[in-house]
Amino acid sequence: PGAGNIVVRDLNLGLRPDGSVSVNAVDVCGIEGLDPRELKIAKRQTEREAPRLLNFLRARVPGFADARVGSFAPEVYVRETRHFAGLERLTTQDILAGRIPADSIGLASYPIDLHPVDPSDEPAFATRRHMYGIPFGALIPSGFTNMLLAGPAICASHVASGSARTIPTTIEEGEADGVASVLARASGLNFIEFAAQPRRLMMLSRLALRDNEIATGGVAVRTDHS
Repeated sequence: PGAGNIVVRDLNLGLRPDGSVSVNAVDVCGIEGLDPRELKIAKRQTEREAPRLLNFLRARVPGFADARVGSFAPEVYVRETRHFAGLERLTTQDILAGRIPADSIGLASYPIDLHPVDPSDEPAFATRRHMYGIPFGALIPSGFTNMLLAGPAICASHVASGSARTIPTTIEEGEADGVASVLARASGLNFIEFAAQPRRLMMLSRLALRDNEIATGGVAVRTDHS
């Protein structure tokens, strides 16, 4: 790498229909992902790193001898910034133990996939999958009664987020947020009050996990309340 805060990890290559290849391999550490100015700096750094990576591909990877840079992504991908503090926190142990709590609104199983936060960190990818539940409480930010979360910002540890951050999990969280909004409104409750009522949580969980069961081909799911 041409800069001390850049890490080039294992190659993540994607073949496109037109024969071009997308390359996801460069991590820029130490960037404030919520600062547009720093994101511009990160983009410039990745573009300066591209020729070095291209030279490696030409020399070492079959089929890339005549490769050239076609284009760059319009912006850098921000993998992780901040997580809300929530009523519940998804932890690494929850994932490794395969916990499906009573208020689960969806299932996840993507392996824990961590990129370096510091250049000295080793990339970590746990190939084993663990099916676990996303607790509704992790979608409720502390101090708010009228807001729900979905995606990388949910209340989760850094390591747990390496699994829970993916798009399929975000989609099911968003769907559950919609169902919870309808149920809470019909009951005249805010989300904190709704989360405190086990019977209503059970209804939310069963509705959400029913969709998960369809998506997973009818796999039976056992939660703490079943």
